[in-house]
Amino acid sequence: MKIIKTIPSLPKRRPDTHKGDYGKVLVVAGSRGMTGAAALCSEAALRSGAGLVYLATPASQQPILAVKLTETITYALPETADGTLSSKALKQIIALTQGTNVAAIGPGISRNAQTVGLVNSLLPHIHCPVIIDADGLNAISTSGRTVIKKQKAEMILTPHSGEMARLLKTSPTRIEANRIDSAIEASKRFNAIIALKG
Repeated sequence: MKIIKTIPSLPKRRPDTHKGDYGKVLVVAGSRGMTGAAALCSEAALRSGAGLVYLATPASQQPILAVKLTETITYALPETADGTLSSKALKQIIALTQGTNVAAIGPGISRNAQTVGLVNSLLPHIHCPVIIDADGLNAISTSGRTVIKKQKAEMILTPHSGEMARLLKTSPTRIEANRIDSAIEASKRFNAIIALKG
């Protein structure tokens, strides 16, 4: 008979606590047609135990996400003509990171040039640990190591092989042929924890 080890569950919560005791997550996500990415990321943060989740998203997408997400606090931020986050959102996002325990940046934000610039301008101002996924990874792949060298906080990058190929300026085929070495190389280059998906 095969014995399967169980993964320890999340710690039990004391009865005299409230949501403010269990961490605050800022999610920077979504764009026109990509509300699902923002919703999934926000819900995942809640299901993993976060007490409060804040979602910064383009103004036109905020009403959609406010309906989809019962527990997430949504913020409508300045947007481009394409319905993506605008560079004018920078100060508001920096303010939202204050008092936040962790930030997640990238799901569904698009490759709009202004949004890419916003991500690269934002990262040096974040002091809490930050997870960069999806289009957030595509944004930093355009700037190379320059923006990462200015990063003050711990980072986790979560690329699939295509995103990893863009980060390392190589091909997905090479990444797939050398997954461990690629993850180590990226970890050293970006001074980050790498979760290479696949």
